[in-house]
Amino acid sequence: MYTYLGIVKRIIDGDTCVVDVALGFYITATLPVRLLGINAPELRGETREAGIEARDFLASLIEGKKVQLMTFKNPQDKYGRWLGVLHLWDQNAPMNGSVNDRMVEAGHAVTYLK
Repeated sequence: MYTYLGIVKRIIDGDTCVVDVALGFYITATLPVRLLGINAPELRGETREAGIEARDFLASLIEGKKVQLMTFKNPQDKYGRWLGVLHLWDQNAPMNGSVNDRMVEAGHAVTYLK
């Protein structure tokens, strides 16, 4: 597990986003991140409406905001994504649970352990 700070650049769906990750020494990497341990409804098919709601809720939480990202590489991920746990970053305030947990608590995702 590795921990980084980053800025969320784009929300792909209710459990995937793109983060500009600060690697140190003024080096950044733009990485697709799949939220670890949750599964949100898909944007296609019969879950489309719920998928749009999940994506929009995630965007309202983190899009354009600074986050702390704990990453785990999943070598089996066919899309090249990193698995991650996100926390909103505020150095003056304690973190009140992960964004991943907030998605489940709000009913926009379910716990997913593979």
